[in-house]
Amino acid sequence: MKKRLLQLLSLVMVLVCLTACGKETGSAGNADASGSGETLSGTVTDATTDSLLAENEPAPTPGTTPTPIAPPSEEKQAFYDSLLADRDIPIISIYTKDRAEVLSLEEYVDCVVDVINCDEAFALNEVPAGIRVRGNSSAYYGDVEKIREFKAPYRIKFEEKQSMLGLNDGAECKSWVLLKTDHHLIANDIALRMGRAILGDHAYCSDSTFVHVFINEEFHGVYLLCEQNQVNENRVDITEPEEDYRGTDIGYYMEIDNYVWNEPDSIYFTHTYADGSITDIEGVTRSFAPAEYSLKNDVTDDAQPEFIGRYMNNLFTALYEACVNDTYFTLDENGELIPSDYTSSYEVADALLDLESVVNMYILHEIVHSYDCGEGSFYMCIDFSPESQCKKLQFTSPWDFNWAYEGEPTDQYYAGAFCSQEFMESAGDRSNPWFVLLMTEDWFVDMVSEKWTALHNAGAIEACLAAEEEYLLTYEQDMLYAQEDALVYASALLDWVRTRVVWLDEEWVIE
Repeated sequence: MKKRLLQLLSLVMVLVCLTACGKETGSAGNADASGSGETLSGTVTDATTDSLLAENEPAPTPGTTPTPIAPPSEEKQAFYDSLLADRDIPIISIYTKDRAEVLSLEEYVDCVVDVINCDEAFALNEVPAGIRVRGNSSAYYGDVEKIREFKAPYRIKFEEKQSMLGLNDGAECKSWVLLKTDHHLIANDIALRMGRAILGDHAYCSDSTFVHVFINEEFHGVYLLCEQNQVNENRVDITEPEEDYRGTDIGYYMEIDNYVWNEPDSIYFTHTYADGSITDIEGVTRSFAPAEYSLKNDVTDDAQPEFIGRYMNNLFTALYEACVNDTYFTLDENGELIPSDYTSSYEVADALLDLESVVNMYILHEIVHSYDCGEGSFYMCIDFSPESQCKKLQFTSPWDFNWAYEGEPTDQYYAGAFCSQEFMESAGDRSNPWFVLLMTEDWFVDMVSEKWTALHNAGAIEACLAAEEEYLLTYEQDMLYAQEDALVYASALLDWVRTRVVWLDEEWVIE
C-alpha cells in the first residue's frame, strides 16, 4: 500500500514540474511569431491526466455517442422474431429514453420508433421522435393510474418529417396519431373510410390503418394509425402567418371544442348561433346552445382570433336570417354584417359556405349518428389570404367516432335534427346548429339527395363496408389481439350501418 502511495506521489511531483516547465516554454513559444503554437504543457498535461484518470473513472470525451435508446440490435431482433409468428398487420414498436412511461398529456417523452412486419419500403428503424398521451375522455382526462392500467391514445412527433406505412400517398409529416380501438374495434376506421369516399379530393380526411403497438416491448393493443388533424400542405392546406404578422388575411382552422376549459393555452371564441331557435325536421322546437370554437392554426396577433370570432358569428347570423326570416345579409371584408342583393337563402349560403363540403360532412355524420358533431371534434377552415384555395367556410377533417352508431338505425334523422331531450338532460345539447338549420331548407335537402344518389349509384358506401369486412376476415387473428369478442362487435356495427344506409336510400335516393 505504501509503495502504491509513493508511486502516486512521485507521479504528481513529475506533473507539477513538467507543468511549470511547460508554462515557461509556452510563453516563449507564444512570443515567437514563427513558432507552431503547440506547448509542452498542453501535450504532457493531457497525457498525464489520461494516465491518472485510468486509475479511476474514465472522463467523458467530447463527441461521445449518447447511450442508445433501443436495446442492442440482436436482442431487439430476437424480440421481434417472437412477435412475427402469428401477426400479419404492421407492428409499431416504440422504445422510450430510459424506458420512461408515457403518461402525460402535455410532455413528450423522447423515443425511437420502429415499424416492422410491413412492406420493406415502409419499414422504419429507430427513427427519433417524441411521444405523449392524447385525447380527453379516451385518455381518462389525464388520470395517470387509468392511463397506466388501460392504456391510451398517443401522438407521435418525429424530429424530421416522416411518412408512415404509405398513408395519404406517402405524405411526410412530423405528427401522427395512434388511436386506441374501443370495443367496436372499427368505429373510427369505417367512418374515416366512408369519409374518404364521400369527401374525395374536395376536403381533407385522415387516412388510417390498423397496427399492433408495443412500447418498451409491452403490448398496448391493436391501434388505428391516423394522421394528425393540423394545418399542413398535405392535410389542411391553408395559409399560415409569418412570425409577427398582424394582418387578419390568413388561414383559420377551427374545432367545435368542448374541452377548451381543460387547455389553458387554448385560443378560442364563443359561438352564440345568432341566439336563434328553430323547429327541426323532426318537429322539435328548441334554441341553439352556444359552443366554444378553438383555433388550431398559428396566431400571431390578437386581432386574428377577434376577427374570426366576429366573422363566424356573423356568418351564422346571415344564414339564420335568410333561412328563418327571409332577410338577406352578407359579410364585408371586416367580417361585419351588411345588406345584400340576394333574394334567397341558397344565394346567401352559396356565397359564404363551401356547400359541397357541408353536404358531404352532413351525410357522413347522418350515416353514423355521431352524438358529438355539434360539441366536439368537428372541424372547419377558411383562408382569407390572396393565394387562398379555401375562400368560403369549409367543413373538413372528420374525426372521433367513438360516440356514434347508437340508437335505432331507421326512421329517424340524427345529425340533421336536435338530439333527444333525454340525451340532452344527461350529456348536454350536442346538436349541430349548422346541420339543423340547413336541413329545414328544401334546396339543401335536394343537394343531399343528389349527392347520396350519386354515392348509391356508384356503390360507394357498400364498397367501404365490403372492404372493411374483407379486411377483418383477412386479419382475423390480428383483430383478436384487441379483445376476444372484437369481431362480434365489429360485425354488429357493420350490420347497423347497412341497415341505416337502406333507410337513407329510402329517404334520399332519386329514382
